[in-house]
Amino acid sequence: MVSDEEGVVPVHCGEVIADRYRVERLLGIGGMGAVVAARHLSLGELVAIKFMRAEYCNNAALLRRFQREARGMFRLKTEHVPRVYDLGSLPPRHGVGLPVPFIVMEHLSGNDLRSIVERRGRLPIDEAAEYVRQACVALTEAHALGMVHRDLKPANLFLTYRTDGTPLVKVLDFGVAKFTCAKPEDDGLEMTTARSVMGSRRYMAPEQMLTPKDVDLRADLWALGVVLYQLVSGTLPFGAETLEQLVLVVSEQAPRPLRSARADLPEGFEEIVMRCLEKNRARRPASARELAVALAPFALCGAPDATLPTAVHRSQPTFTWLDEGPPTTAVRAPETRRPEPRRPKRAWLAAAAGAFSASAALAAAVLPSGWPGAAGSTWVD
Repeated sequence: MVSDEEGVVPVHCGEVIADRYRVERLLGIGGMGAVVAARHLSLGELVAIKFMRAEYCNNAALLRRFQREARGMFRLKTEHVPRVYDLGSLPPRHGVGLPVPFIVMEHLSGNDLRSIVERRGRLPIDEAAEYVRQACVALTEAHALGMVHRDLKPANLFLTYRTDGTPLVKVLDFGVAKFTCAKPEDDGLEMTTARSVMGSRRYMAPEQMLTPKDVDLRADLWALGVVLYQLVSGTLPFGAETLEQLVLVVSEQAPRPLRSARADLPEGFEEIVMRCLEKNRARRPASARELAVALAPFALCGAPDATLPTAVHRSQPTFTWLDEGPPTTAVRAPETRRPEPRRPKRAWLAAAAGAFSASAALAAAVLPSGWPGAAGSTWVD
């Protein structure tokens, strides 16, 4: 195996995959699988190959999710999403009785925004605005194709540079994306039900926690608001130590004013961030395009560029992408539905939070290493 201490990488260094990709090294191991670097034998191009853990290959739902991620990313032509080249599976082999699916994609090199903020602290306003603006470009195309990401966070925004030296942000991990415009090949791939919650807790919109079946593109805009707040302040807009507390504060309390964490904000910037964090999603920006346009005056590159209308722009494949562990997935008890403009009563919220956290604890007990910890404990998304 390729320096595989956990025994989850199904290939060896030097092994040739699908008659054309020679494995060179291990890039990362996550909760759902492993990513290796490999070189295309004919083209000489370095690629990243993501394998599902063999132990999950008999799980039909996880297989569909894996395939859906590849197909969804393949449809996106923006430079702000890693290219997908191929989808296949390894034949059964010694120790692995089932085919192991894999995705061949662009090899990324750089850093995700989580590691950048951990190393540098809060970012300059124009830099943070540019990174989120570029993420909006990816989402403009994804939303137009009926895809809601549902797991936007700094760890899933990857910074690299174009050949001309300008920064390039790529949105990673569409593994839990919601498809709102079904295509025949997506039949059976939408796994969200009225009781399933998917996402990373610190970045989830109120409706994503409480009525996940109704999540639409505006949940992604909430998440970008949290990301932008964090990039410029070094902190998060809502404080909570447990999942129950987080559900309550996100649903009931206003976010901490951004200016209280950073005083040198340009006029109008805080209003953009706070609008993304409106609990009533009808008051958030109507689209990722609208948010991108609002951020443009504050961003490094100024006015929106030609990528915004989803024109095809591609960078050189010089990236190293490290696999992220899967996001929170829990199953909640059914709850009483309420019209969106009405604020839920605290007692109902407390009950929903309890059901949500109990389900998350169950998920943590049965899901693999790499999934976030159970409710009732502290965590870092």
